[in-house]
Amino acid sequence: MTITTAKLDDAKNIAKIITKTWETAFEDIVSSKDSKKDETFLTTIMKNNISKNLEKIFILKDKNRVVGFISGVETKCLSTYEIKGLYILPKYQGLGYGKVLLDTIIEYAKQFSYKKIYLQTLKGAKNNIFYERYGFKIEDEFMLKLGNNSYKGISFIKNI
Repeated sequence: MTITTAKLDDAKNIAKIITKTWETAFEDIVSSKDSKKDETFLTTIMKNNISKNLEKIFILKDKNRVVGFISGVETKCLSTYEIKGLYILPKYQGLGYGKVLLDTIIEYAKQFSYKKIYLQTLKGAKNNIFYERYGFKIEDEFMLKLGNNSYKGISFIKNI
């Protein structure tokens, strides 16, 4: 297993990971129509984010295959760093890769004197248990628009 900073060539793999993960991660929460992601569109977004350094993105490779990534951004609150995405291909979930990626971005955030790490996800999602086990606490609930529907969202925060 290796972790590196994402490069432009990684954009397509990142988009594929998002697409594949969304197919199963939120299946009991989000309608299949709203959970379908366009890989070409996501590749364009990720290329833009990488080339303009809009997000810090770390990719995780298993035997030279990109199987997961985590991304984050600075927030308006100078003490808080926000995780924008943590995705691992379904067949690689449960192997400890999520914890490794979280540890990586937390160490990165600490280098810039951030004191907290924040993220948003869907309420009732399978990943909520993972975040709670990792020490994240529920901060807030909100409504999230996906497609033509609204879904309950939840934010988590953790002191680092």
